[in-house]
Amino acid sequence: REKKQQKMAILRANESPDIVAQKALLKAIYLNHPYGHTILGTEESVEKIQQTNIKNFYQQYYTAQNAIISMSGDIDRKTAEQL
Repeated sequence: REKKQQKMAILRANESPDIVAQKALLKAIYLNHPYGHTILGTEESVEKIQQTNIKNFYQQYYTAQNAIISMSGDIDRKTAEQL
């Protein structure tokens, strides 16, 4: 179901002149850099995704070692660490 929804979003985006132009501009500027690729992916890339890819990505990147916590306001480091 998710793949179908994502592919429909890609098809809708490809019908929008603004989005098509933006994709072409980003591709021309950034070439093969990730900034030059749409976050929606392509129909081909969405079709290739398997559940194991998603599980592996989650296990690799959603870890305590990758967590960053930001605090702002009137708080010192000691109090922040206690929280």
